[in-house]
Amino acid sequence: MRSQIREKVEYALKNYVDVFIFLFLVFTKSMIFIKILAGNYVSPSVKYSLLASLFIMISISLLFKTKGRIKFLYAMDFLVSFVIVADLTYYRFFKDLISINCIRNLGEVGEVGDSVGNLLRFSDFLFLTDVVLLIPVMIYFRNRKPDLAVLKKRIIAFSTLFVLGVVVQFIGVRALALEQPGLLSSLRNKSYIARCIGNIGYHGVDIYNVIATEIRKSQKLPEEKKKKIEKVLLSNKKQGNKFANIGEGKNLIILQIESLQQFVINRKVNGQEITPNLNRFLKKCMYFDNFYYQVAAGNTSDAEFMTNNSLYPAATGAAYSIYAKNDLDSLGEKLKEKKYYTSVFHGNRRIFWNRNIMYNTEGFYHFYSKEELNADEIVGMGISDRTFLPQTLDKLQTLQKPYYSFVITLSSHFPYRAAAAKTDFDVTGYEGTDVGNYLKAIHYTDEQLGTFFKGLEDKGILDNSILLMYGDHSAIPQSDKSLLYKLVGEENQNDYTWYKKYQKVPFMIHFPKNKYKGVNHLYSGEMDTYPTIANMFGLKAPYTMGKDMLNSKQGNVTFRNGSFTDGKVFYVSTIDKYYDIKTDEEIKPTKAVLEEKNRRQQQLEYSDDILNKDLLKEFNSENNSQTK
Repeated sequence: MRSQIREKVEYALKNYVDVFIFLFLVFTKSMIFIKILAGNYVSPSVKYSLLASLFIMISISLLFKTKGRIKFLYAMDFLVSFVIVADLTYYRFFKDLISINCIRNLGEVGEVGDSVGNLLRFSDFLFLTDVVLLIPVMIYFRNRKPDLAVLKKRIIAFSTLFVLGVVVQFIGVRALALEQPGLLSSLRNKSYIARCIGNIGYHGVDIYNVIATEIRKSQKLPEEKKKKIEKVLLSNKKQGNKFANIGEGKNLIILQIESLQQFVINRKVNGQEITPNLNRFLKKCMYFDNFYYQVAAGNTSDAEFMTNNSLYPAATGAAYSIYAKNDLDSLGEKLKEKKYYTSVFHGNRRIFWNRNIMYNTEGFYHFYSKEELNADEIVGMGISDRTFLPQTLDKLQTLQKPYYSFVITLSSHFPYRAAAAKTDFDVTGYEGTDVGNYLKAIHYTDEQLGTFFKGLEDKGILDNSILLMYGDHSAIPQSDKSLLYKLVGEENQNDYTWYKKYQKVPFMIHFPKNKYKGVNHLYSGEMDTYPTIANMFGLKAPYTMGKDMLNSKQGNVTFRNGSFTDGKVFYVSTIDKYYDIKTDEEIKPTKAVLEEKNRRQQQLEYSDDILNKDLLKEFNSENNSQTK
């Protein structure tokens, strides 16, 4: 008996050594990657899920003869390794994993290539070293005498290993689905999924979801669910009458500032203010100091999308790429109904982020882009803020009134080196780092904003305009958080602190004659911009997911990954923990908090349904027929 077992082991080692090498290498690399995602603690169950995924891959290879099997396993090793490097690079900036829908945005990679290159680390390429080193080994084994196992035996081996892999992986997936209902279908927290069922398992779920979504798109949504969604939207319609219609007849200017985060406001480095002009101007504004960005994979374009539509960004990919042909209930369209001239100003190419199509969908008459403006100075990805903002100021004076102008700056874009080179701002102690380059870049943009603000005042534009300003998204990748914490003197360096303090962006509203200036502490986010404007400008905008910040009494911030806060409790989905905002202590969730969590997750699901099923087209059509 023992001799038979020994013979079988020797036979397996001799004829299937490629399988064992593949299993060892890919398992080891994947576990290292998962540990990077999870920190020091890795759930023991993830090992079983990862092995199950590898068993499925290996089972398929067993259908081939020796040469074909070796080729297949080598290809799988390369694919898994390449995806790990892509995931790591993506994770450093977005704190998320790459997905199939992100491939839709590959056209933008050329534009942000410098940013991608800056996120790569030399250590990342260690994941690919075995792919190169295995080439001579692969050639050696391919030239050996082939395994003579007949097809019947290969099919039996395939079936056994495949079924084992599927069953074990199903157990892990089902356990996760029961633990967090809706997580796998929404992919709202991709890194958590990978930490539970492995990186290969996550990408398998992603592929399944893409296929399932395409199938669902072709199917009708139940009428009962449509009514629930419309009811939720209409419940956000009106929160109060403060500031109602205060903007009627006035111009609206929204200034979206690239990578502007709150931690630079009123902060000094080496005795110098980082943003002196913004610091001065916000004293003339209503300033929201607990305002959060809520973007996902679309980054800047997601900020634009939420500001103009008050719908959540796409669960995967960018809404601007995926839903450009949808019917939307956008801010631009509503202001056009009030005879406003609507325009966008941005110093990049028209086609970047599909803007040339999306702006038409969102109701903008004209898009002043890099092709139309004077591109006499390029900084980073487009026209420098130094020349872009004065050109915008000149154009504003010529527009038909009243107007809505959406202005998007660009120079302070990651990795910040181009703008940093334009200023001698002293960042001693941070020179040459991402943090140091960011401080210089945002200081450069602040200088240009100072000139822009002065121009708006001198030309009298602010006398009959309401100006909103905010930062679009984060500036510092979490991989650089240690330097950021050094800059601000942060002691509580945990995931909760990272979310609560360092996902904030400034938001301010300037009213004519500097009225209503002061600080508002309401917890709010980019989703709330449109409903707030709708109240001020007397717009009928029933289909929004956000809240009017000027009339809300309770905070309302939901992040695309399922984290949320109401101003009292902060839930961090990446670690599945709840915190009391006043004490910053971890707490056990009450029944009410868990119900609120379910409501927030339902909001994300409903927003996805609205976009995937183009429901606003149907809702608006029904409303129009009822009003006739």
